[in-house]
Amino acid sequence: MTDHWSRWPVVVSVASGTLLTGVTLGFGLATGIGWQQFVESYSLTNMVIGLAFLASGAPVAWLSRNLVGALLVAAGLCHLISATATMMAVFGLNADWPTSAIRALSTFSNGPWQFGIGLLFPLALLLFPDGHLPSRKWAWVAWLIVISGGFQAV
Repeated sequence: MTDHWSRWPVVVSVASGTLLTGVTLGFGLATGIGWQQFVESYSLTNMVIGLAFLASGAPVAWLSRNLVGALLVAAGLCHLISATATMMAVFGLNADWPTSAIRALSTFSNGPWQFGIGLLFPLALLLFPDGHLPSRKWAWVAWLIVISGGFQAV
């Protein structure tokens, strides 16, 4: 029973990632922007990277308690949130949404992917394959990743 309940975050994460992908595509279609604008807004890039991180991290997180899987899943969700917020902001601009809503969406468009690619993914690489540092000598690298990833987002 414990094993069953330990997998629910993976299920929720994959479901959330699927929902975010659908919302991104839906708002992309609703805005009427073309393929080139979808690419240039980085929505496609963030969506593909997010789905790739999610697809590679979910099986690891499902089958083991390896931290690498959880980090990849979180990185994927960060990228998918960015893609969704970008398409929602474009839609909102066309629909004359309030400036405060556009600003909030812009924050979610620009912020989360930086945590994904600047913090979570490098940590996953450092902790690969078993979820632990290669040795204690690598702790300074982990701290450097955490500091630089946080700094990048700020």
